[in-house]
Amino acid sequence: MITQRPIAAVCLSGILGLLASPSALAEEIPVEHFFASPPTMDVKVSPDGQYLAARSDTAVQVLDFASLSPVGRVPRDVDYVTVSDYWWANSERIVITTRLGTKRSDRDWPTNSFFAANADGKRWSSPYQLFRDGETRIGAAIVDTAEYNERNVQIERGEQPFYPHPGRTDPALMLLDVYTKADNARLRQRQRGPVPFGNLYPDRQGNARFALGWQEGGKRTMFYRASPDGEWTDISSELGPDPTVTVNPVGFGADGMLYLLSNHATDRIALYAMDPRSGEFEVIREDERFDIDDVEWSADGTKIIGLKIEGASPKFSVIEGSDPKIDVLRQAMGTFRGEAVRIASSSKGGNRLVLYTFSDRNPGAWHLMEPATKKLRPLMARLRDINSSQMAGSSAMNIKARDGMSLLSYLTLPNNPSGPVPMVVLPHAGPHGVRDGWTFDPVVQLFANRGFAVLRVNYRGSGGFGREFEQAGYRQWGAGIIDDIIDATRTVAERQNIDANRVCILGSHYGAFAALAAVAREPDLYRCAAGHAGVYDLALLWGRQGVAPMHMGDAESLARWIGRDAEEHRAQSPVNHAERIKVPVFLSHGGVDDRAPLAHTTAMQAALEGAGKTVTTLIETGKTIPERGVPEFLRGLMRPADAFHDDKDKARLYAAILDFVREHTKPAAG
Repeated sequence: MITQRPIAAVCLSGILGLLASPSALAEEIPVEHFFASPPTMDVKVSPDGQYLAARSDTAVQVLDFASLSPVGRVPRDVDYVTVSDYWWANSERIVITTRLGTKRSDRDWPTNSFFAANADGKRWSSPYQLFRDGETRIGAAIVDTAEYNERNVQIERGEQPFYPHPGRTDPALMLLDVYTKADNARLRQRQRGPVPFGNLYPDRQGNARFALGWQEGGKRTMFYRASPDGEWTDISSELGPDPTVTVNPVGFGADGMLYLLSNHATDRIALYAMDPRSGEFEVIREDERFDIDDVEWSADGTKIIGLKIEGASPKFSVIEGSDPKIDVLRQAMGTFRGEAVRIASSSKGGNRLVLYTFSDRNPGAWHLMEPATKKLRPLMARLRDINSSQMAGSSAMNIKARDGMSLLSYLTLPNNPSGPVPMVVLPHAGPHGVRDGWTFDPVVQLFANRGFAVLRVNYRGSGGFGREFEQAGYRQWGAGIIDDIIDATRTVAERQNIDANRVCILGSHYGAFAALAAVAREPDLYRCAAGHAGVYDLALLWGRQGVAPMHMGDAESLARWIGRDAEEHRAQSPVNHAERIKVPVFLSHGGVDDRAPLAHTTAMQAALEGAGKTVTTLIETGKTIPERGVPEFLRGLMRPADAFHDDKDKARLYAAILDFVREHTKPAAG
């Protein structure tokens, strides 16, 4: 049985916070509380279990595991970057990488630079910097912490095109000495592979044994070799011709097998084992409805013991039940009933662990666990101002679309409603490769806290349900997907606890497209629509010259998603159907957005106003951020800013959207 004992409150520049009290009373929670950025992003225990490291945007704070007293702090190297990831290279040294601190939508711009320090923050060094080889965009990524080598981590290095292109040109694996500086960085044991563009994957001893590459047109190639010095064998034929196939190597086991998450021979992403000696693949485990998201390795890192699946709610499927980690998870699940539990980090051998819990109401919390004593200690909450007992629960339901397709959806009802409640429909962005899940969503909880029901629909095209389901949404952005959302809205609006006459729809990016397309398709079903930083014109996604812009990915993917047929684009785009929209519309944009340029919003606004429709706008442009020592060649990327990127501005935006929806969902007079 797990026992819990409280820990003393520790003040660490705001990193640690008390967990939410279950006895707190429900109240109208300030909007800014929902959109606050977490002060802590993740927590990792050192290999020997002596230290904890907690990452924020600006630094990694190190604590003593037993006492939680501060040990040291490793800050970012320059002000214009944020800490993106970190690793324990060994039990005393932390390696950190950063990304550019841009404020232009959610694009990640990695610096491919590393710096390192001991746990106490001393012996700081910068073992690798992006442009150390001149102006060529040679970058590196850590692929293995190299437990077999105390001074080094294993990196993959090569010229890396800007997002969204995967892989590297002429990728190579090599060891990076984490105690050296950039000017004399020690890179050695270079290993190359057979792919001119792609990635290499090492076995447990750091030998390159597997390679994934891409050729022109999006064709994927795959190679392996049976021994570290053996010949590379082309096994690309195993992938088949479908360019949407997922192949994600997750590591080599002590049995010598390579394990992958893939759907090359199955509809859903399953766990496969490949014998490097024969090149044969075997399905180890496949879920009956959902893709497998990730795997859990044993405490000693030699075998896979479980599978992580999002499902209708997060679930953990046990493969090997005799591992100490499984005992910990079983005990923790008994303590945290109604929440999902994950092992966030483990010491070597598993004698000390960090557990992470979350749910539809709980944005997340970390706990410390020592299996030998079965003691569980609360560490910190992800969002200090969110009390999970005040949040609303989400119920999963399967809704049938008009063609019989099953749509996993989530309905969140406000706490203690006094009668039928108004509802907002919240289509997710994407639309492909992402999905709604049983997790904390600040927009959902804001509206639920203000008395609204919230409906989220995993329409066709959403990720996580297999290739067939996702492909059913291709070239259906303004057709079949919208039908799914409308069908789900009608089904849920028929419930006695929903006021069918007070339903609005809103979203961002593709969610904004869906909101405007839905009110154009069914003018009498909704009372209002709101779109933030939306895309509203499929033709515009191809750019002026018919070439896929960088923010939309590669041309092959875009062609699969929306096609190239101009008439199809016109028929499905809401910008061309403004005359059908009867309800008030709210449009917002922050001026700079890498995924949804302002031109979409201004075109939609012009179309609505030209058709004599009611449109409210919150469009702010011209915001910039201070240069803060930004190099000249980066200033054009860094200075323009999304006006609604910062926490306080997100809160201001959603307060305006909330006011708009409230105004247009007032009960009928009398």
